[in-house]
Amino acid sequence: MKNLLGKKILIALVVLTIWQARTFGQPAYSQGFDSNGSQSPNGPANLVSEGWTFRNQSDNHLANAGWFDGDAFNQTPQAGSSCLYTASAQTIPFLQGGALSNWAILPEIPNQSAGSILTFFLFGSSAALGDQVLQVRFSPTGGTATGSNSASVGDFTQLLASFNTSPAWLQATVTLPGPGRIALRQMDPFVSNFPNGGVSLKVDSLTIASEATSPCGISLPQPGETVTWTQANSPYDVCSQLTIPRQGTVIVEPGVTISVQSGGPQLVIEGRLIAHGTSVSPIDFVGENFSIIDPPFEVSGGTLDMRFATVSARIQSKYGATILAADCDIPATGTPSLPTRCRHWIPTG
Repeated sequence: MKNLLGKKILIALVVLTIWQARTFGQPAYSQGFDSNGSQSPNGPANLVSEGWTFRNQSDNHLANAGWFDGDAFNQTPQAGSSCLYTASAQTIPFLQGGALSNWAILPEIPNQSAGSILTFFLFGSSAALGDQVLQVRFSPTGGTATGSNSASVGDFTQLLASFNTSPAWLQATVTLPGPGRIALRQMDPFVSNFPNGGVSLKVDSLTIASEATSPCGISLPQPGETVTWTQANSPYDVCSQLTIPRQGTVIVEPGVTISVQSGGPQLVIEGRLIAHGTSVSPIDFVGENFSIIDPPFEVSGGTLDMRFATVSARIQSKYGATILAADCDIPATGTPSLPTRCRHWIPTG
């Protein structure tokens, strides 16, 4: 009885250790953009009442605040029921071009300090439609002035980050320098709505915390960065659409399980996912295996490199993606035909 009790305590400690390893800092601020409110002259009403400030300082701009409730324009959010949305078609005249400068200034955040992490998801037009970026700017004085024209930045003198957009949700992470006000600024030096409809972008799942957070508690790299998914933190349960961005790399340790929940969540690989298991510690890819439209794993122009992996989920490639596999176990029943899913499949054993 004593030995059994000791084993139970040991198991409890192991579970607690794993849970603590996956727990992130509590956000000082969180905005899911699910209840933005009706559109007012100053922007989405509920966000304005919360302390957000919206300004349209684009050239030849229309008489609106530049940012809108995504659901009002039938925009698909990254999570939840809506998102924050802006588009040149709604902010400048259709037949007139000009520079875009649409500001979304966050409320004053209590306890914001040096090292605080701003995290959000970004979705927007491809580079083929314009030179749109989303800037994250910082006002060290706490002032909220943005000047009077498309080139002005006012109190927001510090550029913390600038993100290109792509038609897939990308997680953006920015380290804040200290107390002050934060602004998101849609910017394009020149855009025209005619003939291709201009540019647009969406923001969702925004938090400010003492350390980086992500939906589902899964670390994702920024372009040029590498993160490791460890066996200690396994399983990695994908609970919403997550994207490994172009030039971002995820290395998966042997013994890890990557599981995509059914009903819409998806892991999109635009960068690289390197999953090299071993014969005794394979890596498991788990998810439904019948969806063609929204497969649980989608390699979208990126690379999926698997060794000693067990695949029981549909993996779909598109846009010139590369899928490499060696010594992998693919169940003989219940999965789509291998050539359909993995055109670049390289079996070696």
